[in-house]
Amino acid sequence: MDESDLLKSESERLEAFQELIGYRFDEPRLLLEALIHSSHVNEMLDAPLSDNERLEFLGDAVLEFIVTEYLYGKYPDEREGRLTVMRSAIVDRRRCAQLAVALGMEKYILLGKGEQLDGQTMRKSILANAYEALVGAIYLDGGVDRTRAFVLGVVEQHCPGVELESTGNYKAELQIYSQRNFQRIPHYVLLRSYGPDHKKVFDVAVSIGGTVYGSGSGPSKKAAQQHAARVALVRLQQIQPAAAVSTAAAEPAVEPPKRSSYELIAEAVLALGGHASIREVEHFLAESPYAKPSEVGSTMAAMCVDAPASSSVPEQWRVLERVRRGVYRHLHADAL
Repeated sequence: MDESDLLKSESERLEAFQELIGYRFDEPRLLLEALIHSSHVNEMLDAPLSDNERLEFLGDAVLEFIVTEYLYGKYPDEREGRLTVMRSAIVDRRRCAQLAVALGMEKYILLGKGEQLDGQTMRKSILANAYEALVGAIYLDGGVDRTRAFVLGVVEQHCPGVELESTGNYKAELQIYSQRNFQRIPHYVLLRSYGPDHKKVFDVAVSIGGTVYGSGSGPSKKAAQQHAARVALVRLQQIQPAAAVSTAAAEPAVEPPKRSSYELIAEAVLALGGHASIREVEHFLAESPYAKPSEVGSTMAAMCVDAPASSSVPEQWRVLERVRRGVYRHLHADAL
């Protein structure tokens, strides 16, 4: 079966799909190609068919251009970093898969038998690819103006205002917040990892300007960093509930919460992790603009009566570990 035969056999389904999406193709073969998954082509080796991967490649670029242009015009006061986060909320893979489902594409994508799952949900990657391929097909068929009308129409109908929602990329949001309000970027430190190789757990802390604002756990370093960033955003939003990411860069930085010397030492231990020595903690705090050396010194002395500076690292760590555990539980409780 070649492309012309497949067009004839699928004509009714293609017609129904065009009615469904509200766009009629001048070249129906482009729509057919957008709906052909590579698994379908692989099982029809004797048929000269093309899968939708090239159209997906084109559609991905067209989609990003249209959404970038749309956000640039709609939000003239937003800066590049925030616009990037907003764009991700519309064009990321999960959103494309959701829009494919909203358009009913899963009923029309041509799969190979190996990809056809009895009664199960189609893989999100297949749906996202098909949506991007559809955008590419419309671009080749009708040009940029008709493609723009289609893409923005789908967004307005199925996810209006989604660009104002969180994308789930807490690291990106925290970086924007930090640069706007502290003129610094967040710093992530691996505290520890534990568990068997097939089920590792990672603990990470995130600090800004020497101050730890959150810690998190996850099955990978990236997941733990996302959790830590989420904790930090929760705490920072408690300091300044307004949407700080939209604040002008020229505005004064947010003042961090007042903390006792005990809390500052605990934060240093959290950031350093591992077998940090008393001397390493002192050096860490010396770089923090929020720590008063005299107060921190006296508190350190009081904490370390059982482990003076001349003692071994393991002895010092036993003292600091009690602090770390208490603050670790506190920080995790803030995010839940």
